[in-house]
Amino acid sequence: MTETFSRALHLRFGLGWNLLPLKNKRPVVKWKRLQTEFATCDELQDWFEEDNFDIGIVTGRLSRLVAVDCDSPEAVSLWETLTRKDRGFCFQQQTSRGRHFIYKHPGGDIRNRIKANGFEMDLRGDGGYIAAKPNLFDWMGKARLWQSKPSYFSGAKSNWFAG
Repeated sequence: MTETFSRALHLRFGLGWNLLPLKNKRPVVKWKRLQTEFATCDELQDWFEEDNFDIGIVTGRLSRLVAVDCDSPEAVSLWETLTRKDRGFCFQQQTSRGRHFIYKHPGGDIRNRIKANGFEMDLRGDGGYIAAKPNLFDWMGKARLWQSKPSYFSGAKSNWFAG
């Protein structure tokens, strides 16, 4: 079993996140149905067993997650300042330009936003996806916190994107 396939299985069955295959950060399959139904085990094996594709994580209600994509060090700093009082757990991963903050989906409709409030900060909710970076797996030892004390994308976090 390849490392990519093993990681895909952990994300899908350990955390309940839906996945899609990426090449150069773009989906390589038609993925609209993956917003409402999970990829099958056979699909996961086809996509990730041979290490041909990168792992994409489908955001939204089905995966029960929302991601804030900060595309600059300034955006990361701003987001950390805005959320410093939040005591729940969120996954984080470094990206080439900044960081993803991954929160539990609170229910309802969370729409994608690009360059929110003029900052290099995007919101990936229903109908979105992010690329899983290898450093995300450094956080997997804390996955139980995702189950017991998650940080929901609500309150000040969602209000900031509403403006």
